[in-house]
Amino acid sequence: MTAVVAALALAGTTLLSGSARAQDASTKGSLALNQFDPSPAGDAFFNVPSPYVHGKYFEPRAQLTLDYAEKPLRLFDDQKSANLVGRQVFLHANVSMAIVDRLLVSLMLPVAVVQSGDDPIIQGTATTSPDEAQVGDMRIGLRVRIYGEPESPFQLGVGNYLYVPTGAEQSFVGEGTVRAQPYLALGGQFEGGVPWVWTASAGVLARASDNPSSFRYGAGIAALLLKDVIQVGPEVYASTPFFSRKFKLTARDSVDINNSTNLEIMLGAKVRLWHFQAGVMGGPGMTRAAGTPSFRLAWSLAYNPPIEKPDNSGADTDEDGVLNRYDACPYAHGTANADPKLNGCPRLDDDEDTVPNNEDACPNEYGVPSSDPKTNGCPAPSIAAAHPPRGGWSTARF
Repeated sequence: MTAVVAALALAGTTLLSGSARAQDASTKGSLALNQFDPSPAGDAFFNVPSPYVHGKYFEPRAQLTLDYAEKPLRLFDDQKSANLVGRQVFLHANVSMAIVDRLLVSLMLPVAVVQSGDDPIIQGTATTSPDEAQVGDMRIGLRVRIYGEPESPFQLGVGNYLYVPTGAEQSFVGEGTVRAQPYLALGGQFEGGVPWVWTASAGVLARASDNPSSFRYGAGIAALLLKDVIQVGPEVYASTPFFSRKFKLTARDSVDINNSTNLEIMLGAKVRLWHFQAGVMGGPGMTRAAGTPSFRLAWSLAYNPPIEKPDNSGADTDEDGVLNRYDACPYAHGTANADPKLNGCPRLDDDEDTVPNNEDACPNEYGVPSSDPKTNGCPAPSIAAAHPPRGGWSTARF
C-alpha cells in the first residue's frame, strides 16, 4: 500500500508541475466541479459509501475508476447556454485498508486527464475553458463500523472525508482550501429468492472558501446474482448548497451560476472475477446545477477480495454432540434423535421418570418404562389390581 501511495503522490507532483497554465488569468474562480466522488475501495456502490469495514486485520484494497462527464458547467443567459466546461474525464486512484474489523482508512486522488470547453464570451468577458490534465484535491477517509456485520440486514457506520488542497488553484478540479465531510452511513444485506444489498448515507461538506457548504446524500440498492458474482442496481446521489454564490470570471467580473441541487441517477453493474471486480455505471444528471452533467459514464476495476464467510460446518454451539447444521435446537443442549425435527433438542421429562414427554403415556405421573406405548412411563399396576380375588371365596379371616 505504501508503494501505491508513493506512486500517487509522484503522479500528483508531476501533473501539478505541468499544469501551470491550467486556467488562464481570465478565469479566476476555484471550484471542484466533479460531483462524482467514488466510495472507498471495497464498498458495494460506486458513489455512496457503505457503513461496514470490508475486511478484518490490515486487509488492503485498491481501485481505479474512470468517469466521463458531459457538460458539467453550463451557464445560461436568455435561454442560451455556454459550455464553460464542456467535458471532463477523471481518473480516480483509490486505496483502502481495513484495520481490526472496525476501522477503515482510505486515500483517493482524482486526476482530470481530459478537459475541454467552448471558451465562451460571458457577459462580454472572454473566458478560457480548461484544456489540460490537472490533479485534483486528495481525499483522506476514515470510517468506523458501529453496529452490524458486513452481511447483516442492518449496519451502521460513521465516517469523515478530509479533502487536502493538492489541486491547482483557480481551476475546476480543486478549491485551494481544506474541506471536510463527516457522514453517517446505513446499509445491509438481506437474503431471499435473490439476495439484495443496500446503503444510504448523508453528511455535510463543510468549506472554508467562498463556495457554499452543502448537504450531501445518496442511496443505492442492488441485486446479488449468481452467488454474488454479479451485482446490478441503481444508485442516486445529490448535493444541496446552503446558500448561493457568484462565480468569478476574472478578478473583477463575476457571474451567477446555478446553485440548485445537484442530482444524478445511475444504474450500475459489477462483475467479480476471483479477487477482482470490474464495474460500469451510467445515467443522466437531473438538474442544471453547476457540476451536474447532462450524463455521466464510469468504469472501475478493483482489487477487492470477497469477505470470508465463517465456516460453521463443524460448529456445535450448545456442545451436545450434534453439529449446528444438523441440530434442530442449536442453542439448547439436547440429545441425538433420528427425527430431524427433534435431533439435538432437549428430552423433556416433566415427571422425571426417565421417559421423555413425547414417549410418556402418563407425562405427569412418575412411572416406569414399558415396551407398550400405551403404558410406557405410567405407574406400575399394584399387586391387588393385577391379581383380583376369585369369585366365591371370602377374603375375611376367621
